[in-house]
Amino acid sequence: MTPEQPPLTKQDLREALDAAIQPVVARLDAITVRQDASDGRLDAAIQPVVARLDAITVRQAASDGRLDAAVQTLTARQEASMEAFTHNLSDLRRELMEYLRRIENRTERTEINVSALLMETAGMSKSLSVLERSDG
Repeated sequence: MTPEQPPLTKQDLREALDAAIQPVVARLDAITVRQDASDGRLDAAIQPVVARLDAITVRQAASDGRLDAAVQTLTARQEASMEAFTHNLSDLRRELMEYLRRIENRTERTEINVSALLMETAGMSKSLSVLERSDG
C-alpha cells in the first residue's frame, strides 16, 4: 500500500514559482549591470563633446561661422547618439517583454500541469479509499 501524497500547498507552488523566476531575476540583474556599463560609456563619450564645445565657445569671437558649423555637427552627432541609445533601450524593453511573456506562458502551463496532477491525485485517492472499503 502506498502512502497518500499530500496535495501541493500554496507554499510548494510559491517555492516552485520562486525557483522558476530566479533565472529571470538573474537575467534582469545582468541587464542592469550592462545598462550601468553602457551609461558609463555614454557619459565617457559625452565628456569629450562637452569639452570641445567649451573650447569652441572660447574661440567664438574669431570664428562665428566655423563655430556654427561645428555646433551643428556636434548636435547631429549627439542626436544620432541619443537616437541609437533610445533604439537600444527599445530593443532591450522588447526583449524583456518577450522574455516575461515566455515566463508567463511557462507559468500558465505549469499551473495547468499542477492542476492536472492534483485532479489525478484526487482520483487516485478516491480509488484507494474505495479499494480500502472493499477490502475491509
